[in-house]
Amino acid sequence: AIASGVERRILEDVQIVHLAGTRFVSEYAGTDRWKIVGFEDRMERFFAATDLVVSRAGGMVAEITATGTPSILVPGAFGSKGHQEASARALEQAGAAVLLPEKQLSELGEQIVGIIKDDMKLRDMAAASVCIGKPDAAQMVAEEMMRAHG
Repeated sequence: AIASGVERRILEDVQIVHLAGTRFVSEYAGTDRWKIVGFEDRMERFFAATDLVVSRAGGMVAEITATGTPSILVPGAFGSKGHQEASARALEQAGAAVLLPEKQLSELGEQIVGIIKDDMKLRDMAAASVCIGKPDAAQMVAEEMMRAHG
């Protein structure tokens, strides 16, 4: 769905790596500037090497903020009680992301270009993302559990 909101002519100066999912990779035709990938098992490396992520606002939000990656988040209406919109809104309010509702997906190309071409905005979004990221969250939870039950 996200790919349908991006007109390739708008993004001629941008290199895109599209994680389509293993089941859907054959549905897309890649180009030199638009690479289609089925699966990535080291998302932290993927995000760390990325200038801007376009994603749903589910579990990926943890990796996006842990790597300090600016993002455009398109929350899905599915899931438990609007958690994706709440996550996207929290990142947007912190300055780490732009929330783009599905009904405005036609604006995705302009949003991407507007952010990518603004070095200061990219830096500010990355800094905000780092500030709210919790890359050591699992360790913190484990330590707290050990203190509580130790």
